[in-house]
Amino acid sequence: MSVKTKDEILLWVTDVLRDVLMQPALQVTAYSTADQVAGWDSLTHMTLISRIEQDFGVEFQFQEIIALEKVGDLIDRISEKLG
Repeated sequence: MSVKTKDEILLWVTDVLRDVLMQPALQVTAYSTADQVAGWDSLTHMTLISRIEQDFGVEFQFQEIIALEKVGDLIDRISEKLG
């Protein structure tokens, strides 16, 4: 995958969330949290992480996953891993 910017990563993460949550009109920002998105629970979170790991070819450690508080944190970690 040739995603380069954080804006592109946000768009991709949004598309994955829409797919996982089956909410095609879902809108999220870098400031969105799981608590603000209907249906985003712990199972959805792990499904999202798994899809990101597969699609981007990155791997998250447990401590990284539990430290994610908002979508922007996830975008930052993906960007760092793509380095």
